[in-house]
Amino acid sequence: MYKIIIIVCSVILLTTINSNSQCIQGDCKKGKGMFKFENGDIYEGEFIDSEITGKGKFVFNKGGYQEGFFYKSQLKGKGKTVHKDGSYQEGEFIDDKLEGYGTQFNIKDNSKIEGKFSKGELTDGYSKITYSNGSSYEGNLLNGNPNGYGSYIAELGDKYVGEFKMGKREGKGTQYYKNGEKHEGEWFDNEQHGKGTTFLSNNNRLVGIWKFGKFIDNNGNSDDKINFKEKIPMKKTKGVYTIPVTFNSSVTVNCIMDTGASEVLITPDVLSILIREQKVDDFDKLETKSFVDANGKIDDKARYNIREIKIGNTILKNVECALSNNLEVDLLLGQSVLTRLGKIMLDFENELFFITE
Repeated sequence: MYKIIIIVCSVILLTTINSNSQCIQGDCKKGKGMFKFENGDIYEGEFIDSEITGKGKFVFNKGGYQEGFFYKSQLKGKGKTVHKDGSYQEGEFIDDKLEGYGTQFNIKDNSKIEGKFSKGELTDGYSKITYSNGSSYEGNLLNGNPNGYGSYIAELGDKYVGEFKMGKREGKGTQYYKNGEKHEGEWFDNEQHGKGTTFLSNNNRLVGIWKFGKFIDNNGNSDDKINFKEKIPMKKTKGVYTIPVTFNSSVTVNCIMDTGASEVLITPDVLSILIREQKVDDFDKLETKSFVDANGKIDDKARYNIREIKIGNTILKNVECALSNNLEVDLLLGQSVLTRLGKIMLDFENELFFITE
């Protein structure tokens, strides 16, 4: 995933001035002029002793050009070589080849490299890379691969900052996810491996040991050794994870797990179905209560007792739920349920929600 393809930009050597070529403008011996070669290439710039030497621009008859400072027909110093297809090299040149810090752009895959070059080849050390899929890397390179400390931004927006080894996340680093969550700790072969902490979007965290991407608790029990009561698939939608929840054996909807919410939050359309199917009546109505949302706004909400909530095969009786005043909000699985499930675990890589015994 992190392998860098080095672009080899071939440079067309300048055509030697001969008797079949001609000066078409100015002084092509010692001064400024325009010279046309037998093959149709044109040079416009400075000459010394009939040699292309000084500032100028060489336009190839088949498209593309070289521009900068020339010494005896070779690009030397700051300049730019643009090829027929629009690919280019820009920076310091010696004998038509990039030497020192420069930029190389390949129009075929829209990849761009900014780094240090030697004889036209990218060298080890600090570089900036933009890949064809829109992802990017900034940091140390070794043999064209991220190696050492650097940062990688994926095409979907996730970001890793830390140590790499031959193009893979390896060592200590932090993975920032687009949904606001992050994992920091030890990595091996692109996976969480060793001590680490996952910071969840609801301000909770999962702390322990990982082995090749799988969570191991602090007692040394891996996913394969823990006695799971439930293993429920999660679904990632709009950057958040949800699990299916059944209310009063009647309606099943996906709910966001939110430990910041004190109660389960349902919407008016869900309540309407439960009332229509006679799964909720006046006896289930609870006292109205004031709630504070994430923005600090206080809002009074009607509340109901849900006689049964089912998650996987786990059934909870008589759960207090608040009713949203907005049809457009997401349903939340708050503390009135989560605290009654006992120990829970989340596997984000495999998108699984665990209830352990």
